[in-house]
Amino acid sequence: MASLTETAHLLRRGLIFSVLLILAYFVISFGSGLISGLVSPGGGKQIIKAEVRFGKLPFLHLGGKQATPKSEATAYVLETVTGNFPQTPSMLPVFPLQEQPVDILASDEAINLALNLGFPNDPKVLSPTEYLWEMSEQTLRMNILTKNYAVNPKYEVIFPKGKLTDATAIMNNAKVAIGTGRGLDTSFTDNLISISLLRREGTELKLAPSPLEAEVARVDFFRSVEVDKQEYRLLTGHPQEALVYLLLGGGKGQPFLKNYVTWNYDFKRGATYPLRTLSNAWEEIKSGLGTITLLLGKNGNYIKTVNLPEIKSITIRQIEISYFDEEIMQNFLQPVYVFSGQADLTNNERVEITIYAPAVDPDWIVKQ
Repeated sequence: MASLTETAHLLRRGLIFSVLLILAYFVISFGSGLISGLVSPGGGKQIIKAEVRFGKLPFLHLGGKQATPKSEATAYVLETVTGNFPQTPSMLPVFPLQEQPVDILASDEAINLALNLGFPNDPKVLSPTEYLWEMSEQTLRMNILTKNYAVNPKYEVIFPKGKLTDATAIMNNAKVAIGTGRGLDTSFTDNLISISLLRREGTELKLAPSPLEAEVARVDFFRSVEVDKQEYRLLTGHPQEALVYLLLGGGKGQPFLKNYVTWNYDFKRGATYPLRTLSNAWEEIKSGLGTITLLLGKNGNYIKTVNLPEIKSITIRQIEISYFDEEIMQNFLQPVYVFSGQADLTNNERVEITIYAPAVDPDWIVKQ
């Protein structure tokens, strides 16, 4: 029979052991809850529950001219570096368009901007918000509220003479020219500027086989937005063309066409929305609901989707997330999945292909 001292010692040991068991239970429960709260089943990061503050979002018209073929007629192959879908966030912010304030000086400001762009004459008023300036060699069309504009040359000066030889001068001239009047947007960093060297073929511009044959340079200024230290590009319905671009020609490159469209999204007032899984988007693409936004032939020139031969197979090698921007105003900047790879056509030609699919969970999109 145990003594009172031994009994007290056993009780003390039992109490300590019980406390340790309770503490271990809470540590394990808290840890597993923390992990399940931070990592989604698909491996993506989930910081907090999606806010969905703007309610259901408008359906995203992705600008492509052709839907993806159905898998019954076309073979789909996923051939990424890992052989699987990459890890993606389980949610991302959607950014609203800033409200345009009433500006009683909008007309005067637009006329001053036109003057800086080389249009001293009076404009034609096309509508309360659209002005047109016409000169002998070029025209300027501008939205006087947003100050988005396009400078277009007349046909006879669309292909200036002279070979482009100086890449540094092209870049510098492009920065100066695109910043005239409005100022160069600080988000246009060098790594977001793309230069394509082109040459004349009849009345069209095609990719130059070599820099020595280039007559025209197209310089595209892409934008990006940073979310959780990750940079996401803003892409249009054509992934290689930005909304801000210009054409330069003649020697070191003089500007003769400019397009400047930037929508003022409120990047400080975004609201997170849940993203659907990549596997869900992939199945939608295979069902014929993806949007083909780019086809490039072996010479690097765009392939028109009109009378396009049937696609035998599509091999996807890269998947990323971007935000979809467009020349037509949209109320929200939404993320999209971008699938890139190769497509084999029935005429035995192999082309580069890019396919878009909306990234936001369809439950938060207004049905078409």
